[in-house]
Amino acid sequence: MKDKLLIVREVKAFIESLDEVLINLPRREVVLKERFKKDSYDLLELVYMANQVELKDRRIYQRQCLTKISMLDYYLEVCFKKKYMSEKQVLK
Repeated sequence: MKDKLLIVREVKAFIESLDEVLINLPRREVVLKERFKKDSYDLLELVYMANQVELKDRRIYQRQCLTKISMLDYYLEVCFKKKYMSEKQVLK
């Protein structure tokens, strides 16, 4: 399925690249791994929902997207600090 929205393509690409990185997380980080997956798929869902609603409601979904992005950024920061990911992987 071809997506017209650039943000949808970017979120999907992020999810795909995230799968490759999550394989390297230790087993003891199961919660972090699951939160990464859940929040990234939730972000994709929110992007689709924001595109389907009226403009005034769209702002609500955009704020929720920003919250999910902030959380994903925090998870990446945790992985970097614990040396589960290199700086190159985080910036990718």
